[in-house]
This record gives sequence, structure tokens and C-alpha cells, in this order.
Amino acid sequence: MLRDWRSWAPLTGVVAAVLGISGAAFEIAVNPPASDASGKAIIAFYAAHQADQRAATVLLAFAFIFVLFFAGSLRDYLRSTPAGESLASIALAGAAVLLVGQTVGGGLTLTAPFPSRAHDMVGLAVAAARNGSHFERAQMTAGIPAAGETTVELTYLAQIGSWLSVQPDAQYVIHPSGTRLLRNATVLGLRVAISH
Repeated sequence: MLRDWRSWAPLTGVVAAVLGISGAAFEIAVNPPASDASGKAIIAFYAAHQADQRAATVLLAFAFIFVLFFAGSLRDYLRSTPAGESLASIALAGAAVLLVGQTVGGGLTLTAPFPSRAHDMVGLAVAAARNGSHFERAQMTAGIPAAGETTVELTYLAQIGSWLSVQPDAQYVIHPSGTRLLRNATVLGLRVAISH
């Protein structure tokens, strides 16, 4: 089965290109407002062209997914050639940067944080996202102060027994929804898993 995938994998680049060009055509065909347009004009445009914009968004989202698969197959091919390892890493890293855009995140997980709790895990993660300039400008025009959203998360997975685990989770969200209008938020959660 894996051999079949490898023979078809390069075509994911063609699919990505077709989807990307189709999505861009939707974006361009409806003549979006210029970058210096007022927030009111931008909001009116997107309200009037919701269907086209959704279609473009779906096509571009699938294009990015296929780009990731293509980058993986390209990396696999380049790794099999002499001296291709560095190019393989660059190809995969380039695809990851393309997909991530203006979002960055990272985290750490520590297994067995205490000697007596060998199966427990503690995790800390941080993620930050920023809206695009058009959206931020539209927010500012509407009187909504724009800001990037940052989330800090701390979790602890406690393995109570062979059949039960409990995982409390705490998140602190700075500028929820990418605006300064909302107060920072604390989100608490609890996950209980029972296996039989």
C-alpha cells in the first residue's frame, strides 16, 4: 500500500496547484477592495460576497493540505538522492512556514514529574495568533481595538489506575478573539478517561 502511495504522491503537487489557482481565481474575480480601502468598504465587500469568499477559503485550505503532502513526498524523494538531505529539510520547513502563516506555538511535556508518579505527565504550551491586516483594519474602523491573541496552557495527566486517568487543564487567554475589548479569560477544563 505504501508503494502505491509513493507512486501517486507527486500528483499532490498538481492537485495543490489546481486548488490554489481556483481559490485565487475566486478571490480575484470578485475584485476585492484595495489595501487602502476603508473598513466599512471591506466589511460591505465581504458581506456581499460571502459565498465566493467561503468557496475560495475552502479551496485554498485544501490546497494547503495538499501542499503539505507534496512537501512530504518531495522530502522523501530528496532524502533518497545523494546530498539531498539539506534540500529535503528546506522543502519541508518551507511548506510548514507557508501553512502556519501568522500563528506560532510550542509546548513541553514532562513524563514522570514525580518519582512516585511514573505514568503521569505535565504539559505547558503557548500559542500566539495574529489576524490579517485587512481584518484588523476593519476592526479598528468599527471601533474595536485589534490585538493578537495569546494562550498559555498548563495541564496535568494523572494516571489513577490502569483503567482511569484524570486530566485537569487551565488556559489563560490574552486578548480573546483578537481584540482588546474583551477581558483576558481563564478557561478551566477536566478530562476523565475510563478504559476497559
